[in-house]
Amino acid sequence: MNEPFNGESYRMTENKLVTTLASLGRKPEVSERPARVRAIIINPEGTKFIGILRKREGSEPYIVFPGGGLEDSDMSYQSGVEREVEEELTNIHPGNVNYADKVLELDDQFFLIGTIASEDISFQVGGPEKDRDPTIHGIYSPGWYPIKDIPQLNLVPQEISMKLTDAYNKAME
Repeated sequence: MNEPFNGESYRMTENKLVTTLASLGRKPEVSERPARVRAIIINPEGTKFIGILRKREGSEPYIVFPGGGLEDSDMSYQSGVEREVEEELTNIHPGNVNYADKVLELDDQFFLIGTIASEDISFQVGGPEKDRDPTIHGIYSPGWYPIKDIPQLNLVPQEISMKLTDAYNKAME
């Protein structure tokens, strides 16, 4: 779905990482409706991803990909992930990210792989996460993380973390 970005049409930057990671996935039917959708958003250079650092009292900090559950109003899994990303990361609008046509799957979750138009778009936590009581739900802190550092990060789920790391290593060969 190409939509205007800063007045121009945005097309996914072909980079080796996105191509390699997408090759590990499959092209789902538009009508498929997983329980949850998440976005693996990669910078144009293919070196960083957007993650949300979660800190909860009594547990190790960890990082998740933005996303969440599909709602009845979502017309497709892609519109669901676009809504979730826009809710959780203010200023990341559907036209800012171009998703590959293949998804990674884990249990009843789709992980959409996308390239963002620019790493310079500022964002902060939004949506319901912004309004949650941090003493009960912990802290949500989105940011850019170097893909090469994934082995030192507590990025969950581990299965998708390993696929991203493997794709990055192959792309860097």
